[in-house]
Amino acid sequence: MLQEDVKFVVINDGSMRERVVQWCASDMFGSCSCKLFERIGIPCSHIILTLRGEKLYKLPSFFILKRWETKCKRETVFDKEGNILEEKAMDANEVERRKKIATIRNKVEDLIQRAKSSNEGMDLLLSTVMNIETSFSQIVPSTVQAPQQEYETFIGCKIPEQIEIHPPTDVRSKGRSKRIKRAKELPKPRKGKNSKIVTKEAH
Repeated sequence: MLQEDVKFVVINDGSMRERVVQWCASDMFGSCSCKLFERIGIPCSHIILTLRGEKLYKLPSFFILKRWETKCKRETVFDKEGNILEEKAMDANEVERRKKIATIRNKVEDLIQRAKSSNEGMDLLLSTVMNIETSFSQIVPSTVQAPQQEYETFIGCKIPEQIEIHPPTDVRSKGRSKRIKRAKELPKPRKGKNSKIVTKEAH
């Protein structure tokens, strides 16, 4: 990286704070003082504005991380003994089987990415997969389980064919108890015929 290829761009985004973008034209590399790309892996608006100022309308490959790619896939990591990290040690046959599964999955994903831009490529890939499925049916028996077998495998026990449900015990209940009323809800006493009327005379 040559010193004359490096430029510093000061951007005021309206938040009363200036951001400084360091841009290298020869390496197509840039960094901003807000550190958004370093924290979460997404280029900030200040870097985007700098790219537009440089007449670059395509994001450089440096800012495209692997985890944002459509072909991103999980890769299995093994130690020197062949065991998958963060798992219990397994026998050699299981380790070899998992390696083959990971290799097949990655190869199929790569073929899909390469063939999806061509109709002929997709037709060839589809016919090949269908031929493989036909050959598999003659070598490997079908492992499709019935719904009941899937449930039993999930819960870890057999589902009984007949289930006896006993009737509930009768409980004598007088119903719901009355709610205690507040003082405002209590009925007011009515005035009867025998009620006394008290009058006061003015002296």
